[in-house]
Amino acid sequence: MALAVLAVAFAFSGPAKAEMLRIGVVSFDNASQMDDSEFSSGMADILVSELMQNRNIEIMERTQIDRVVAEIAGGMTGLFDESTVAKAGKSLGLNYVVMGKIIDVSSKASSGGITTRKLPGAGRLGGIGGGMGSAQANVTVNVKVVDVETGRLMLSEIATHSENVGGSIGGSIGDTRVRDGGDAQTSSFNFYSSIARQAISKAAYEIIMAFFPPEYEVLLVRPKDLVISGGRNDGVRLQQRYKVIREGEVLIDRNGNVVGVDIKDVADITITSVEATTATGKIDKIYKEPIVDNNGRSRNVDITINRGDIIRPTK
Repeated sequence: MALAVLAVAFAFSGPAKAEMLRIGVVSFDNASQMDDSEFSSGMADILVSELMQNRNIEIMERTQIDRVVAEIAGGMTGLFDESTVAKAGKSLGLNYVVMGKIIDVSSKASSGGITTRKLPGAGRLGGIGGGMGSAQANVTVNVKVVDVETGRLMLSEIATHSENVGGSIGGSIGDTRVRDGGDAQTSSFNFYSSIARQAISKAAYEIIMAFFPPEYEVLLVRPKDLVISGGRNDGVRLQQRYKVIREGEVLIDRNGNVVGVDIKDVADITITSVEATTATGKIDKIYKEPIVDNNGRSRNVDITINRGDIIRPTK
């Protein structure tokens, strides 16, 4: 599986972790070649599901905010901007509104299959056929967070996920619907839902990290992995990378003011399993530090990971 993300984030100060955020997610604008209305609401519902995993976020029902946005936009569904969703969100007592655009939903036959293109003026296409080879399916979305008080765009995240869906092409994508000039595409949202979830999961993670920058701690250390205090409820997901750090000496300026603390990199980990409130991470790298032996010789040795060491996400 391949997951690629391009993030364009605008720095902003999220609320304290204890503060409950009220967020609305509007149906996505569909700018892809997939002519299927189910995608606009389906993608938004996946994002709602992902954001609801965080205990500090309260999500408004999508249909309710869709209705208010449509009223403000004069009934022109999908034709609205940050200002429109900000007005809708403010009228509903929200803090932020998340809007999204489906940039690409596509599948291309490979490994012996047939790549089918839509002919100009053609309508609904039949099965790609074959039953041999596989298809590379892709979903790309752009998710934006709008502050309802200011109408400002606070975060923009472009997320892409591609998967090789092996097996019979005819059975997997045997019915397609496309827009003019596009490649053959499946009309079934179910076919793409797992791929879309992977892309949107990454976008949701970046949203949660912007509002609630995490800091966990090491609960248990084993020879090849460790257990941390953050889990699925905190936005921890499989394959996310974190750094183990240790706070050292407090830094004080010449006037006696505390200006910071010395931070030591201890290890890098990748999350391999996630529970509700804990997660396990494989130890990818242990950093070294110099020591001087009894003979006065200096050498580098692995830093020991300790219970209580701090866990922060790797950017």
